[in-house]
Amino acid sequence: MLPLNWSGYSSLELGADSYLVLPCRSSSVRYTHITEYVRKTNSAVQIEVKEVVTTADNHDEEATRLEQDETEALRQFEEEHKVANASRRPLAELQSKT
Repeated sequence: MLPLNWSGYSSLELGADSYLVLPCRSSSVRYTHITEYVRKTNSAVQIEVKEVVTTADNHDEEATRLEQDETEALRQFEEEHKVANASRRPLAELQSKT
């Protein structure tokens, strides 16, 4: 910005120039603040999205783990059921002999 006593400008021209420069600077400052606000907001939203995705991934992993545990428990139950059924016949034969 030009100093107020810069020669070559009349006071009227300098006044008009000052009015033109000030809104531009004010506008620039406003846009800088807006840009910074948008950046901060964008960063905050990105962090929130990452947290939500991480939480969803953790829930998916936990659900998968529970499903695997359930499948394993069912497999063990079926195997024990087969063993119990297989041992019934010999047990019944032993009981009938006594």
